[in-house]
Amino acid sequence: MPASAIRIAARGVAVALMLAALGLMARNNLGFPGMWWDEAAQFWLSQGLSNYAPPQASPQGVREALRFNRSENLDPGGFTVLLHYWARHDRSLERLRSLPLLFFVMGMAGLGLLGWRLTRSATGAVTASALPLLYPAAIYFGFEIRAYSMEMAGIAWGAFLMTYALDKPTWPRLAALGLAGAVFLTSRYSYVFFVAALGAAIGWTAARHPGGWTAGGRRLFGVLLPVMVAGAVIAWGAFL
Repeated sequence: MPASAIRIAARGVAVALMLAALGLMARNNLGFPGMWWDEAAQFWLSQGLSNYAPPQASPQGVREALRFNRSENLDPGGFTVLLHYWARHDRSLERLRSLPLLFFVMGMAGLGLLGWRLTRSATGAVTASALPLLYPAAIYFGFEIRAYSMEMAGIAWGAFLMTYALDKPTWPRLAALGLAGAVFLTSRYSYVFFVAALGAAIGWTAARHPGGWTAGGRRLFGVLLPVMVAGAVIAWGAFL
């Protein structure tokens, strides 16, 4: 058998094993009945209710969800809003846990694309996408009804889009990077450290650009503008 055929077969087996692992984890964890305090609190906040609301209180709208998220949560609220709409017609545990699982799979896809860009190899892409399956904490967060898997997906996609933009810093690529940073900044406050690292990388590249800081500064501003806008909105919603 030709070496190329062997490589293709090996990659196919690796992808099949990943899909089987995801299916097995979903089967064993989506309906897990145990909800710890933070998960229960996250659910009630997404329903526009305080953690200390009276029993059998009726769910409220997204405005109330954001209001209580501001005072009773340690996350900016993007996941709270998504969960509010995600659970609108189905509040089963399988449905609730499928949202963080979706972000977990998105993170795997982002790592796969990053692996492809860095190695230009399908083997590198498959290996990179499989890394979260080797990290028990990542798997746990992939089913926890909290914003952790959303943040991890944001880091994976942010890293991929950063390499994509730095390779050829056109405005559409920079806009995609900035918008992704703005969206995932609503996941958890700690994502700001990734945004800061992203800004430093873009700034370093801008300083080395042939046009100097004049051209490079415009590119940096183009990336950070949507992130700064999102940060201002989050700060206003969280602290004012």
